[in-house]
Amino acid sequence: FVDGVSVGSLDAGPGLLAGPTALFIGSARSTLGFWTGDLLEIVAYDRELRGIERNMIQAYFSARYGTPSPRALFAFGATHSGDVAGIGQETTAERTPEAEGAGILRVSAPSALSDGDYLLWGTDKPADFSLSPDVPLPFPQRLTRTWAYTLTDGGRGDGVGRVNLRFRVGGLFVSTSPDDFALLFDEDGTFADAEVRTGPSSYDPTLDTIEFTSVSLPAARFLALA
Repeated sequence: FVDGVSVGSLDAGPGLLAGPTALFIGSARSTLGFWTGDLLEIVAYDRELRGIERNMIQAYFSARYGTPSPRALFAFGATHSGDVAGIGQETTAERTPEAEGAGILRVSAPSALSDGDYLLWGTDKPADFSLSPDVPLPFPQRLTRTWAYTLTDGGRGDGVGRVNLRFRVGGLFVSTSPDDFALLFDEDGTFADAEVRTGPSSYDPTLDTIEFTSVSLPAARFLALA
């Protein structure tokens, strides 16, 4: 695969492959055949990837490094390239119904995931745990970091349906009451006039998470946690 597009394959046969005694990255041998270019990141797996997994990886690389991607699954790489992750389905045998990645947002339990459906998201400030007063009343503050998401519909017109959104807040807030949390959805990323979604939600003191269940994602593309 080059830029997410297959350039060829070869049947390895039924026999076991003998592992190399040394692994070289960036060269053919220890002293020759050096790669001319940059190696930005290497992702290694111990199995063959499914098509949906390759699509997710290509979208992640495209958002983070601006590399070509055969499918435009995430539209906010220029502003929200951190902690990109996603859920989706190519077939009933190739589906990823939940994901969290390296970030604090986990999406799960899509109610209408069907072939061709994808939901990918990323954040603008992956390491930022500060708070911002940019919120609608009556909320005093929100996480400064925001998320942007891109929803790709496979043709049924229902996207991925309703989803659960879980945030690892890490003791960041004083309150442990789920009623004190809210989701903010906005079109332009200025949340003083955001659409507010509250409940149903629950707080898990063991995991230190707040989870909103059966959330219908609006047309707005920016999300924050108040």
